[in-house]
Amino acid sequence: MINIKKAFREREPRKKEAIYASDFGKPAFDIWHSLLGTPVTNKIRTESLLIMECGKQIEEALVAKMRDAGEFATLAQCQDAGLSIMREQVRVDTDCMGFPVHGYVDAFDMDINPVEIKTYYGDYYGRELENDTPKPNYVMQLAVYMIALGFDSGTMLHINRGTGGYSVLNADINSELSVKCGKTTVCMAKECKRLAGVWNAYKNGTIVEPDEEYKCKITPEFLKTQSEANIKKAIKGNKVLGTHPYAIQYSAYKDYWLEAEASRKGCEIVELMGYSDAELGFMEEFIGAKVNTATGRFCKIRQTKERNLL
Repeated sequence: MINIKKAFREREPRKKEAIYASDFGKPAFDIWHSLLGTPVTNKIRTESLLIMECGKQIEEALVAKMRDAGEFATLAQCQDAGLSIMREQVRVDTDCMGFPVHGYVDAFDMDINPVEIKTYYGDYYGRELENDTPKPNYVMQLAVYMIALGFDSGTMLHINRGTGGYSVLNADINSELSVKCGKTTVCMAKECKRLAGVWNAYKNGTIVEPDEEYKCKITPEFLKTQSEANIKKAIKGNKVLGTHPYAIQYSAYKDYWLEAEASRKGCEIVELMGYSDAELGFMEEFIGAKVNTATGRFCKIRQTKERNLL
């Protein structure tokens, strides 16, 4: 029988010698653990690895087609422009506020401006792109290449894996280390200062504390910051409401996040994985609706459908 999992095994982590361009915008706690080479506790599912590989193949096929059509510069043209080539891509090695940054640029247009390509799936991000609002961390990755290579302009290209739809947004440096792409503006000076703190902690052997909260206290003030759809998901046991919609849930170091938060709050980890009947009742009262739950209610803490580390 064909073994799909064998072809899509997640690589074991190894200590990094630099912060990657794709790390910009990520939680400091995750970047610190990746620098240390900490063993992951929340491995990526085979299905997710397969989807990621499909996205990579789409990007590579697109680059090849665009080069053939004369819309993207060839590697030879990039090399003639003085860019460094490694692994069939332009390699970026730079220093930012005392820490090394590595990255690979997806492509360059014919004016030799960097192009960052992202694939996505689903309507939610598609609507964001229709509003010309790309994710800040994606813009930061492009901004790293623009600043490191000395370009004032760049392009963000998104491809919808499900429909083949695409979005093309130009990016420009509108002030010192500030880059605007569509309606998204990122301050790279602030981000570099944040990452310099992570790098210094790593080099000095000091601990980086979690910078996000997995489960926030259920209060009227907090619930006002959440959409009704997310509150209903929490009531149904499909979501835990925190300061970030997905960073901890999909973090490779999720267990360490939860251990640190439980220790800080003086509670059991299981209490972070779901909601008590009192919390559920409060959320239902807040949105003014009863929500049917397929799993029923537990007398203490209901487990969410997310991965349970216990």
